[in-house]
Amino acid sequence: MKQSKEFIILILNSKKIFFYNPALNKISIIIKHLNYRVAKHILALTSKIYNHICSKF
Repeated sequence: MKQSKEFIILILNSKKIFFYNPALNKISIIIKHLNYRVAKHILALTSKIYNHICSKF
């Protein structure tokens, strides 16, 4: 049984944690006391790097 690699992007200043799982082809977001607008902005920046993944958002 293969274990999928998981990329973890930590954004400490914003207290946000992004988990990208290639097997599921999705990004899970853990948001701690920050609003949705900031999350969207950071997600937009992330999508420049992983634009094929973030296109679903």
